[in-house]
Amino acid sequence: MPSGTRKSKCTFRGIVAPEPISASELDTAERVLVRLVALAYASDHPDRFTLGTDEPPEKPPSPSAVTLVARTASAAEVTQYE
Repeated sequence: MPSGTRKSKCTFRGIVAPEPISASELDTAERVLVRLVALAYASDHPDRFTLGTDEPPEKPPSPSAVTLVARTASAAEVTQYE
């Protein structure tokens, strides 16, 4: 049973931005994060997703919806978000 006396392996720092983030920048960052998480989830669970279905969607996709395509992200595309 853990005693709670172990030192954490990670060190967390809080940094305050010199300028506040605008609402549009925050929205853009959130959309990028949602897309990356969705793509990672889809690659971890390929059995839950199918490519090229002929069925029309029941409702329009949300702006942050991820469209699965056969093409994979290039290293340059991934590193720009790291």
